[in-house]
Amino acid sequence: MPRVRKLIKIMLKKLFEKIMDETGSPLVEESLLIGLAIAVFITIAMIVSNLMSWLNQMAENLPGFI
Repeated sequence: MPRVRKLIKIMLKKLFEKIMDETGSPLVEESLLIGLAIAVFITIAMIVSNLMSWLNQMAENLPGFI
């Protein structure tokens, strides 16, 4: 059992070193920012689309609309 604990400890240490590696950090940061930008863009596009749909429905309800 102590051998398994030692193995797990070594694996966690290597994983932590990979995560805290300075060369990969900017890449991870930029990918997270790109993902956030895409999510914000999609949200804004959905809001604009819903607004346009709502305005179209309001225009159809106006008297004399062709």
